[in-house]
Amino acid sequence: MKNFAAKYFICVIFIFMALAFGALFQNKIIKLFTDEKIIDNVEPETIEINWQELYPFEGSSLKIESNEDLNIFEKINKYVHGKTELYTTEKIPIYNKIIETARQYENIIKWNLFQMSEYNGIIDLGDGYLTGFVKSSDVTGAFKNLKYLADYCSKNNIEFSYISAPGKICKYDDKNISGIFDFSNQRADEFHKLISEYGIKNLDLRDVMHAENKNHHEMFYKTDHHWKSETGLWASRHVLKFLHDKFNWNTNYKILDPENFKFINYPKWFLGSQGRKLTLARATPDDFIMIYPKFETHLKFEVPNYGITKEGDFNITYYMPRLETKNHYEGAGRFAVYNHGRRPLIKITNYDALNNKKLLLIYDSFSNAVIPFMALGIKNINAIDLRQFDGSLINYIEQYRPDMVMILYVIGNISRVNAPEKHLDLFDFR
Repeated sequence: MKNFAAKYFICVIFIFMALAFGALFQNKIIKLFTDEKIIDNVEPETIEINWQELYPFEGSSLKIESNEDLNIFEKINKYVHGKTELYTTEKIPIYNKIIETARQYENIIKWNLFQMSEYNGIIDLGDGYLTGFVKSSDVTGAFKNLKYLADYCSKNNIEFSYISAPGKICKYDDKNISGIFDFSNQRADEFHKLISEYGIKNLDLRDVMHAENKNHHEMFYKTDHHWKSETGLWASRHVLKFLHDKFNWNTNYKILDPENFKFINYPKWFLGSQGRKLTLARATPDDFIMIYPKFETHLKFEVPNYGITKEGDFNITYYMPRLETKNHYEGAGRFAVYNHGRRPLIKITNYDALNNKKLLLIYDSFSNAVIPFMALGIKNINAIDLRQFDGSLINYIEQYRPDMVMILYVIGNISRVNAPEKHLDLFDFR
C-alpha cells in the first residue's frame, strides 16, 4: 500500500511538472513565431511604443526613494519565484479545472486557512466578500517621492493633488481585521498625515464613504478587489466636486448625479480576480453594471498603444467585446470594459466641457471606472499608468503642460519604488 501511494504521488508530480514545462515551451514557441506580445486573448492588437524615446529622462533632476530592503539574492529569488509561480499556475493547461477540483475538496472538508504570502491568499470577510491582506510597511519613502513631484509642479505653476481610493477592508467597520491582519488603512492614515502636514491638497474617499454612511463592502464587487462601476461614478462626482471646491474649477460635478444615467445590469457576469483564484467551486460571479449618460455627449478618445483615435458619444470609452461572452477565466476581466482597461496613456477631450482645463491623472486600475466619468466635467484629461509607461513623467509634463497633476491610487498601492532601473513603478515620478 505504501509503495502504491509513493508511486501515485511521484506520478502526479511528474504530470504536474510536464504540464508546467509544456506551458513554458508553448509560450516560447508562440513568441518565436509571432511578433505579438502575449497579454491576453481579448486584445492582441496592442502596439509597442518606445515611451523612453518619446519622453527621455535627460535632464531630470527628480530624485526617488527606492526600496533598499532587498539584497541582490533576495531580488533574484523574487524574480525566479515569480516566473516559477506563473508557469506552475495560470499557464498550465486545464489549470482552472485542477484548481476547481481542489476548491471543491476544500469545501467538503471546510478548509479555509489563509496565509499572507500564499498565491491563492484569499479570505471571505464573513459576508461573502472576498479579499486579500496588505502587509505593514513604511510610507516615508513613498511620501518623499510624492513630495519631489509636488515641489516640481509648484515651481512650474502647476496645481497638484492626491486622491485615495479605499480598499475593500474598512478602517471603521472591520475592526477585527484592520490593523491586525491588514494594514492598508494604517499605511494610508500615515501617508495622508504626512501629505496634509506638507500642504498637499488631498481627498480621502474612505472618509467621504464613511460620512455618507455607505455600506463599505457593498461598494465593491464580492469576487474582485476593485470597487463597482457604480462606485466609480460616485467617486468621480466627489473628485469633480473636490476640484470645484478646492481649486475653483468649473466642473459641473452635479452632472454626475445618478439620476442623469441609465444602469444596465449583466446578471452574474463578472468573476473577479479573487473569485478566479477560488474558482467557481467556491465563488459566485457578481452582477456587472454598465452605466450610460442620459444626456448628449461629444468626446474624443485616444489610446496610443491601441492605435485608437475616435470621436463620438460617451460609448466610445467602452470596450464592449469584453462583455460578449461569459468565460469567467479568460482575458483581462469585465472591469476592463471601462476605459479599455489600464493603458500606458489615455487621452480624452470633452468638447462640451464648461471649462478649458487640462488634467494629467496618474492612475491605477481603480480609475478604469473613474476616468470616463471625470471626463464629462473637464475639457482635457490625459491619464498615465506608470506601471506601463516607462518614459519620463517629468518630460511628459513639460510637453503636455497641464493645469494640474492629480494622483488617484487605491490605498493598498502606497509603496516605495522596488525596481528604479525599470521605471515601471507607481511612485517613480521621474
